[in-house]
Amino acid sequence: MPPGIPLINDRLVIWVVAELHLLFAAFVLGAPIFIVICEYLGLRTRDSRYERLARETMKIVAISYSLTALFGAAMTFVLIGRYQALANFIFDRFYPLFGLYALLLLIESVLMYVYWYTWDALAGRKGVHIGIGIALNVVGTLVMVLMNGVGSFMLTPPPSPGEASLWQLVNNATWTGLNLHRFIANISFGGFMVALFAAFMFLTSRKDEDKAFYDWMGYIGNFIGVAALILLPVAGYIYAKEIFAYDATISTLLMADKLAWFFVIQGILVGLLFLGAIYYMWLSIQRIQGGVRFRSY
Repeated sequence: MPPGIPLINDRLVIWVVAELHLLFAAFVLGAPIFIVICEYLGLRTRDSRYERLARETMKIVAISYSLTALFGAAMTFVLIGRYQALANFIFDRFYPLFGLYALLLLIESVLMYVYWYTWDALAGRKGVHIGIGIALNVVGTLVMVLMNGVGSFMLTPPPSPGEASLWQLVNNATWTGLNLHRFIANISFGGFMVALFAAFMFLTSRKDEDKAFYDWMGYIGNFIGVAALILLPVAGYIYAKEIFAYDATISTLLMADKLAWFFVIQGILVGLLFLGAIYYMWLSIQRIQGGVRFRSY
């Protein structure tokens, strides 16, 4: 970065743009799974609330999709501009993978917009519309898996990466653990984002029926977020075990040395997530008929 700017350096800039890209990507990958399930539940139960929940959440995904691409492009430019040697190596060795990634990203974009803009047109053919949503999720998951191959390689490259095959580069020591961890985390993050949106709409809605719907929507989002969050430490343990097996020095640096404070803060934030979710459930119990008797517990 240009000199003379305090607290701004290459590492900070790539961290910020990569984190913003990752957060939006987590939402646009995790939320559609949630959306398709809700649309299916609406079809099976004939409860219009599930249909409305799915549609309103998909509206946010359609907006967030463009921001995901924007921050992804920003991360690429920073990586090429400030880490040229690394960028050249990655694009050279992973060239076929990036070609497949671009193709899948195009297919995902088409599926996403078709899924969103045909909601009314396919109202009488819900099976077809849900099928498009399932295809969107499958392609989105494949996109995530491909990029996890690049990300995990940067942490745990195979021996002699300059001579390794493309499959050896992708199928490195932590690829499986990262795939599992990110997949579960995306669902959890998507659920909590739905709850956040519902809370905002609850506070700004004027009609009682809208407030009742967004209160219910917040409960569903919170439930999905907590359910996936409970599984996340298991995936995190598997991922950490793979890192330890690859090189215990890296794990020591991460968890007991210079970067240990990240894990301290992470533990505090995870605890706050659980406390906030449980407190929300406790408040919800007071609004449920017959649920007040459980309030003391």
